Amino acid sequence: MTKKMPAALAHILAAFTALSWGSSFIASKILLQHYSPTQVMLMRFVLAYAALWLCCPKTLKLSFREELRFIGLAVSGCSLYFLCENSALTYTYAANVSIIVAAAPILTALAAHIFLPDEKLKKGGLIGFAIAIIGVALVVFNGTVVLKLSPIGDLLSFGAALCWAVYSVLLRKGVDKYNNLILTRRIMFWGFISGLPIALVKNRVFLSLLLLTGISSFVLFSLGLSAPLLDMFSGTRQANASA
Repeated sequence: MTKKMPAALAHILAAFTALSWGSSFIASKILLQHYSPTQVMLMRFVLAYAALWLCCPKTLKLSFREELRFIGLAVSGCSLYFLCENSALTYTYAANVSIIVAAAPILTALAAHIFLPDEKLKKGGLIGFAIAIIGVALVVFNGTVVLKLSPIGDLLSFGAALCWAVYSVLLRKGVDKYNNLILTRRIMFWGFISGLPIALVKNRVFLSLLLLTGISSFVLFSLGLSAPLLDMFSGTRQANASA
């Protein structure tokens, strides 16, 4: 069982996580000038897994049922999520994607209300949910009608938010007993395995690091190392979901 940090510190670090996560959209947009969405996704998983192994080289023995749960976490929160997000960035602005993906907590609250008996939405939460969804709809409408953006990017962004909601609900079910670093490392491993068939279908597995400039190399390593660093210092797992 992991030790819980003070709530105030957890929320401060959660805010730092949100700031770092938001900047990842711009970083991914830069890398997509050189690589496909699947290539960016796989490179990020490999770098994150390597960094997490160096931070915590312990092994994790799981039952078949527990392993299936980790596969579900990896597919929803890694391979499908990043495939949708990176693909969306090729169709629309990073700002648009970040705003729509920010709907993930809203969808998470709704999914938790349906599937988790101890996290029911109250009247105020339902009103906030409706207002937030209207706000997201206005962003999508503005991008499609005023800026003449493709709705494909918006739909992919919403798909990413939906994947993250599924991931968040799965994460709440019985994974607190695992060390954060080992937990994230296992998820990254299955994220790579589940993302590899997508890359094979698209014939975009082989990478050429020669395409990277000095700036894009820094961006790639920043993206890859963001997962272990945020997992070490963030308090998102300790922060109350209703806060």
